[in-house]
Amino acid sequence: MTKVNLKIGILGTRGIPNYHGGFEQFAQFFSVYLAKHNHEVYVYNSSKHPYLEKVFNDVNILHCYDPEDKIGTAGQFIYLIGSNQTNKFNTFFGFTSDYESGAMFINGDDAIELFENGVVIDVHGDIDVDGTDESWDSVDSWAYRVNSSGPDGSSFVLANWTFGGTGQLDGATNSESTSPFPIGTYSNTTAGVRDNSIAGFSTYPNPVRGNTLTVTTSSTDIKTVNIFNVLGRKVFSQRFSSMNKTMNVSEIASGVYIMKVSEGNNIATKKLIIE
Repeated sequence: MTKVNLKIGILGTRGIPNYHGGFEQFAQFFSVYLAKHNHEVYVYNSSKHPYLEKVFNDVNILHCYDPEDKIGTAGQFIYLIGSNQTNKFNTFFGFTSDYESGAMFINGDDAIELFENGVVIDVHGDIDVDGTDESWDSVDSWAYRVNSSGPDGSSFVLANWTFGGTGQLDGATNSESTSPFPIGTYSNTTAGVRDNSIAGFSTYPNPVRGNTLTVTTSSTDIKTVNIFNVLGRKVFSQRFSSMNKTMNVSEIASGVYIMKVSEGNNIATKKLIIE
């Protein structure tokens, strides 16, 4: 049997070496493995990735323009730390954070509210209670949202969180801890992108540059169109029974969304960009 050396490209990652876990970790291990077996391997790195060399362990790196600071990225994990804490974060986790903010100087017994356009869309803890020894206390530890849960608005739902146990990260790096912070493991199937299963499904324009969005299918069955932001919050919903419908989406802010269309027992999802 003749051995064939292949030219292989890996797309869809934020880049290697891995700083985020998940698919990036797989991309690093797999690309290096292929290169060691004499394949010509290319990995497309985001222009935001801190690794600037053109080769990593015999893997060719192609640096591509990444507009995520302008439009965001669906499913993206963002690491936000307190001001001037970069070196400590790097030492503890082994990779670089995305943003710094003085607002992040909190203890694990402090409640946190997440706002969007002045409205609370998610909360961790009870904002009116000192969290010391409460069930959601995570001093020197961590709290992590349960898969496919949230956002929960202004009401804290304890069952939608898991916890590392107070003090579990004290005096250790994340990799040394017996209860390490779960890096990049959360997934939300409600707002996931899946292959189309509705006959004749299409949507246009995408990106949306005006005020309208049209959805078409091959059937006149009743359809429900829901649009979710990257946090999984529903921002738009409409029902119709014709084969196509042009909808007014002018009230939706610019950004990246997931559109979910239901028709009978079939569901189609698609990434949607509104400019």
